[in-house]
Amino acid sequence: MSSMNTAAILGERAVLPPSTFARMPGHVAAPYLRPVPSADIGHAAGPRLHQMFVTHPALRTLSPAERQGLLQGSRVRTLRRKEVAGSEGDPVNHVFLVLDGYIKLSRLVSDGSEVLLDIASPSACIGEFAALQQQPLDVTLTALTPCRLLLMNARHFRQTFERQSDGLRALVSLAGDRLLAMTETLVDICALPAAGRLAKALLRLAPLSSRKAATGGTVSLPVRLSQSEIGMMTGVCREAVNKQLRAWLADGLLDMTAGVVTAIRPAALTEVLEIAT
Repeated sequence: MSSMNTAAILGERAVLPPSTFARMPGHVAAPYLRPVPSADIGHAAGPRLHQMFVTHPALRTLSPAERQGLLQGSRVRTLRRKEVAGSEGDPVNHVFLVLDGYIKLSRLVSDGSEVLLDIASPSACIGEFAALQQQPLDVTLTALTPCRLLLMNARHFRQTFERQSDGLRALVSLAGDRLLAMTETLVDICALPAAGRLAKALLRLAPLSSRKAATGGTVSLPVRLSQSEIGMMTGVCREAVNKQLRAWLADGLLDMTAGVVTAIRPAALTEVLEIAT
């Protein structure tokens, strides 16, 4: 496949300006890196990692040789809960593939408050566009649970995908999906009442669970967000979040432990959302 210019595929408007925000305070940042063990590399020796590559919309476009080359320069990093993998404005040296756990993607806004943009689950890639555009990281990555990340060399990642027109198109499609999701969230903030936004945010967490709904339609949440973090997702103040969650707890729509939602009943919350819309 002939070499292609990344900027030609992405277009000038896709380039984001470098962030002026500093590192967010109050997070642990003590990286632990190790080379990817040989057991994790290759088609037969690392079936789980191989499965992540062949099911990811962009990574699956790579040939076995390209995949092997990308993995040879990779590292695995383990994170504790609340540990920061990268901060907004950092140089992008790696593209992250989530192997285990859940990562919070957030940004700081002009008043210094934090906005929770997304939650990356296993098999998700983070930082691929920043690597392609040679731009600083535009989000802060914080572990919501203990995590393992595969760190792929950003320069090697960029060079590999500059030769992959199908891969670049897949990355553009993923970026479009993310933009649509963020646009929908912005519209919700303007159009939905607080109860509808909170119900929708909790319903977004349900697909992250690997467990099917138990008897009574209860789904246990693998990610335990604080009430402040739920507020960051929805544009609702923590006090209003607390009041609504307590009401839903009393009505049996969810379960809570120490103020944290541990399980939801999607059918009941869907009814709340339908009424709100």
